[in-house]
Order: sequence, then C-alpha cells, then structure tokens
Amino acid sequence: MDTLKLIGLRYRVKLGFLPEERVLGGEVRIDIALHGDFRKAGASDDIADAIDYRMVVQTITAEVATHSFHLIEAFAERTATQLFEAISVINEVEITVRKLQPPLPVIMDGVEVTIHRSRQP
Repeated sequence: MDTLKLIGLRYRVKLGFLPEERVLGGEVRIDIALHGDFRKAGASDDIADAIDYRMVVQTITAEVATHSFHLIEAFAERTATQLFEAISVINEVEITVRKLQPPLPVIMDGVEVTIHRSRQP
C-alpha cells in the first residue's frame, strides 16, 4: 500500500466546550496519511490518477469553515468521512489532530488524537 502524507496543516477551528473556544476557536495542527494504490498515477504521471492534495486541503478547509466541534475526536472523524467522499483513490486514512494551547493550567505542547479509518465497502 502506498502513502501520501500532508504534515503540519494548521487551522483555527471552533473546537472545545468553553464559550470562548466555540466563538474564537483555537489553533490545531493536522497530520494526514492517505493510503491507497498509486501505481496508476506513477505510470501515467497524470494528476487525474493521483491524490490531488489541493482537494485534501479544500476538504478540510470547508469543514473548518462550516462546522464547530466539542471534541477533537469528532473533528478527526468528520474529516476522515469527508476525505473518503471527496477522494476515491484512498482506501485508508490516518489523521492526527493536535489541539495547540488547550485551556489547561499547565504549559504543554497540546493534546492530540490519532484515528485510523478504512473505506467501508
């Protein structure tokens, strides 16, 4: 299985339970690994046979612009579902969402969740 990774995407997402998180949003970092068979793209050198990572970014950007979430797990799950709908070449997706600077009384790099999903038949 082949893998395409997009690493370190950053967004401001309306994510969390606190009122200010739901209004102002907070910064998240997203790492995505998309798995599939990319031999056709390698042989043809045609973007029509490949994963157009602009589509990946557009899909995530649309989610961020139109939805708010209480949990980073929900954001990751919805993103995986939307990527499967938008990109037929992928069979599996792994998404890590790190909420940077969560509102906790300690200094930390963030809180993250990683999900691994397979396309349903």
